[in-house]
Amino acid sequence: MQGGLDKRLDQIAAQATQRQATNQQLQDQLKAVSTELAAVKAAMPDGKSAQAQQDRLDSELKDLSADVANLKKSNTGQAIERLEQDMIVLKSEQENRAAQPAASGASTAEFDAFRGQMTRTINTLQSQIQTLSQQINARKQ
Repeated sequence: MQGGLDKRLDQIAAQATQRQATNQQLQDQLKAVSTELAAVKAAMPDGKSAQAQQDRLDSELKDLSADVANLKKSNTGQAIERLEQDMIVLKSEQENRAAQPAASGASTAEFDAFRGQMTRTINTLQSQIQTLSQQINARKQ
């Protein structure tokens, strides 16, 4: 009987130890959550709660929706057409600018070819002048 009581006492002690460990874990988690909550509250402007922040955002959304509805009702057709025309002009300018580097690349290649041809021509003329000069010098002697 004494052995059974000792066994039961050991079980109760083990359970108490386990409960203390679980209790400590829960306290640590509670501290972590409290810290996170404090950080969230600190991040809120003017210390507002999340619900107050959500209400403010809902109010702003309703105001913006009303503004959009008013814009749709007003005569914005001309403004939209003007913006569309401006967009077309900007797109064409963008395409022209995109095409220019290709054109300037071609003109650079053409210039390089021209420069190469002129260099060869000048070198040939210099060679001919040198040859003629040598012939003239040879006749004088």
